[in-house]
Amino acid sequence: MSLLSAFLKHAKSSVAFGRLGTAFVIAAALSAGALTSNCALAASDDGWFSAIDAGRGEKKAGPHVTVDIIAEKTSLTPQAVNRFAVRFRHQEGWHTYWKMPGDAGLPPEFTFTLSPSELKASAPLFPLPERTVTSGLITFGYGGETLFPFNVELPRGASGRAQIALHVEYLACKDMCIPESADVKFSIPIDIKGKDSDDAAAVAAAVRAIPERVQNDGSIKATIDGNRIRIDVAGNAIVGRSLDFLPSEKNVIDLRQAPQTAVGITQGNEPPSASLWLAATERFAKTPQPALEGVLVADG
Repeated sequence: MSLLSAFLKHAKSSVAFGRLGTAFVIAAALSAGALTSNCALAASDDGWFSAIDAGRGEKKAGPHVTVDIIAEKTSLTPQAVNRFAVRFRHQEGWHTYWKMPGDAGLPPEFTFTLSPSELKASAPLFPLPERTVTSGLITFGYGGETLFPFNVELPRGASGRAQIALHVEYLACKDMCIPESADVKFSIPIDIKGKDSDDAAAVAAAVRAIPERVQNDGSIKATIDGNRIRIDVAGNAIVGRSLDFLPSEKNVIDLRQAPQTAVGITQGNEPPSASLWLAATERFAKTPQPALEGVLVADG
């Protein structure tokens, strides 16, 4: 299904953790808790539908996001980690979406065509998005310049030049939402002695901006009671001011209910810990899953 088809279907039917300041992808087991609360679930999707209707009537003067590919090195090295990034440059006021867009929106879709055929490209990774509020809807997305890093592998013995063709579809939104696409071609020589390119620092920064995936050792626990979810972080992980959680799936967290954080909690001789309270959607509260997966963010 193309992004345009998915967009129209959506319009009709849808209404990590460790060092300070670093985001990590986590998966925490859910168990019965001892919290009681009653969070109402109520919001209108009129703003989203209005944006769709406006986008249908928009006279498109050109793409509102320009897309290109940048490389860390000046050449592609066989049997090495070759790092690249897809770069989105948004026009002022326009934005695109994270892999889980929130209450509305659609994530970008990336399709690579590589030559020679032995080349393999990893799926572009999504950096930590910004949380925004539009017409009462909470979304996660990007503006300005955003980089999605990916790797390219090739076996020993390859020579000549590598060709990377990318087709990307995305939903660009401002006062209206418009499905757009871009086709990008990137050519790079194959050589065992690559040097840093002019974009090397930008690609390295893009890699650092990706939430780190860690194995939960039990220091992060999630419990659910009624429609309230609580995430506890043990004291061996330093949290100075706040916690936030970005779910990997829709219909889990009621994003319209502001998360609440408590830090510096002490129990007996245990080191201080931190807790985050979230509102579950009505659907998830009725049939909670055994685990909660997403990105846990400490102190921004």
